[in-house]
Amino acid sequence: MDNYYTLDMKPSKNDLTPYIHDRKSAAEIYGVSEKTIIRWLKSYGIYEHGHYGRGKIGKENALEIRQKHKDGESIKNLAKEYGVSFAAVSRVIHKITYKDVGHDCASISVVYNPN
Repeated sequence: MDNYYTLDMKPSKNDLTPYIHDRKSAAEIYGVSEKTIIRWLKSYGIYEHGHYGRGKIGKENALEIRQKHKDGESIKNLAKEYGVSFAAVSRVIHKITYKDVGHDCASISVVYNPN
């Protein structure tokens, strides 16, 4: 953090482009807050908000996460393995996100016999 940057002294667009999805690293490298990185990305028109959140895990991984957790894997280890937050894994396990994936329900057959 030897460098001190202000909004007027922001890095070039080419220097910031690799950090579109890794604002935390950019903030550490440039010695500024993540909010400043976001302001810089927005000023260059390269801030992509839509790539954070639900889409990062995917349906197949959601099924794997649920099964691994059922088999005893901790949420913390799963978060590290899939590169997401503890909260993101918890939301998958508790079916807050990807609730339409992998229903755990039993099938019941009912036969009507009036006799």
